[in-house]
Amino acid sequence: MADALWSRFENNNFVVHSHLDPVAAGVFVEASRSFNHSCAPNAVPLFVFSPGEPPRMEVVVVSSIQQGEEITIPYVDPALDVRTRQERLRTSYGFDCTCLRCTRELKHPALAPPVNDGALRGIYAQLSGEGQDLPSCVLHESFLPALAERFSASAHEGKYEEAIMYGDALRALYEVVYPAFYPLIALHLLELAKTTWNAALSSKTPDMERAFMDKAASYLRRCRTILVVLGEEGDVPHPLEEVTMLETLLKNEISTT
Repeated sequence: MADALWSRFENNNFVVHSHLDPVAAGVFVEASRSFNHSCAPNAVPLFVFSPGEPPRMEVVVVSSIQQGEEITIPYVDPALDVRTRQERLRTSYGFDCTCLRCTRELKHPALAPPVNDGALRGIYAQLSGEGQDLPSCVLHESFLPALAERFSASAHEGKYEEAIMYGDALRALYEVVYPAFYPLIALHLLELAKTTWNAALSSKTPDMERAFMDKAASYLRRCRTILVVLGEEGDVPHPLEEVTMLETLLKNEISTT
């Protein structure tokens, strides 16, 4: 009996998160019955916290939906490589995903990225560019984690211009693997704006300082657009409050330069 109940819980539970930080797991019966998985979802489950009440799930649309199109959510992180997604779906939910994205990626496996740093920098530049065909290695299981680590390490070491290069490439990759208004894109844009502002504060010339400030402001505008669509999820303070504070401070800085 206990094993049957646990199996049913595993197949129907959702990870409850606040600003993408996991805090619990729970069963939301209507959502379990109503929403199927897709590796290219058009909606996401978000959770609203109120004092003295259990978390409330809201399913929010994050990309355009055509008339008659099914509303789907991700059961696993869409940024995972295809084989990891398949394994986790099979283990946790008992099915093999046959969505168009999985079918395409299984048929054409991603190549391992180059180890040469110069070649990698060329790929990062391609990612940040507009309308370029991307090499398949950007979908390899090792590529995104390594890029995220480079962004984080460079920012923490004060190598802000290098961090912006990595962060901008990571932003572009997120926009490839996630739908347009996915929460993680917004949170990354917020971190990228902070890094770019640090670059402005350490600039050697007023022109460079202003250019970085303008760039930070553009990241915050895009971040705000996504967060407004998502609404106030998670506990307080909400990321949108931080965006508003940073926008005000940045506007004051720009007006004095």
